[in-house]
Amino acid sequence: MIAKMKWVKRLFKFAALMLVAAVGLAGYSFWKSRRNPEWYKPQSLNAQDMEALAHRAENQLQRLNNMASRAHANESAARHGTTVPVKFPPEILHFREDELNALLTKWSAIYLSEADRKRMDQYFGDPQVHFQEGQIIVAGTVKDVGRVVSIHLRPVIDAQGRLGMNLVSVYAGELPIPEAALSGQIGRLDWTLEQYLPAWQHNAQMDPNKGSNDATVKAAMSELALDSLHHQPAIPVFFLKTLDRHVDPVKLTDVKVGDGFINLAVEPMTADERSQVLHDIQQPWTKEKADPE
Repeated sequence: MIAKMKWVKRLFKFAALMLVAAVGLAGYSFWKSRRNPEWYKPQSLNAQDMEALAHRAENQLQRLNNMASRAHANESAARHGTTVPVKFPPEILHFREDELNALLTKWSAIYLSEADRKRMDQYFGDPQVHFQEGQIIVAGTVKDVGRVVSIHLRPVIDAQGRLGMNLVSVYAGELPIPEAALSGQIGRLDWTLEQYLPAWQHNAQMDPNKGSNDATVKAAMSELALDSLHHQPAIPVFFLKTLDRHVDPVKLTDVKVGDGFINLAVEPMTADERSQVLHDIQQPWTKEKADPE
């Protein structure tokens, strides 16, 4: 009987220690989730400084638009036999994170309707992009939980020239969230995009004279999101509205992310490359395709 009582006491002590540890872990997790990352700071610049930063980012994009316009004009002239096709070297674009954040603020004020801004403000505040060695971080305050949520991505161009936007981690404040815990949210996003993607793929067009239509852009960006969520390489394509109002695809050939900056190597696509990209965009996307195992 005495031995049995000692065993029961030990069991209760062990249970008490486990309870204290669980409470301590829960408290620590709550504290970590409430702490904002050091790099996440409210915008504090005045309107003039913000405009200057945004203008510097727009100058980089203008170089890319100029390149795409020259390439489009050269290709059009070559089709009519008035010149020979020219291979354009890639443009190396350099963006600082403060420039891109200022540009995002400016564009949201210009291109989002008041209704869209109000809708977004209900759920999400102070969106920011940050660059750390090898990683792109997209962050913002999710208002219904009162936490800063950040998504960490590692971009890479693989040996086949495809773009991997690998999901590295997701944080609530400074607390890492296991990917398994996000399966429900990822599943809902899959379902939402898959409702619209087939129609966009069906209507996608890349006309050599008119450029890419809206459905092409939406399909390509949706596939990029789906591929990234499922750790699959994506088509390394971006779309630019050039000086002659065409929406031309350009390809990303290299990416380097450092502390506070990102460098992108971008070049125009040939007619054969555009044809292949359109074919790839139009292929049905399924979870089985992304996760063949």
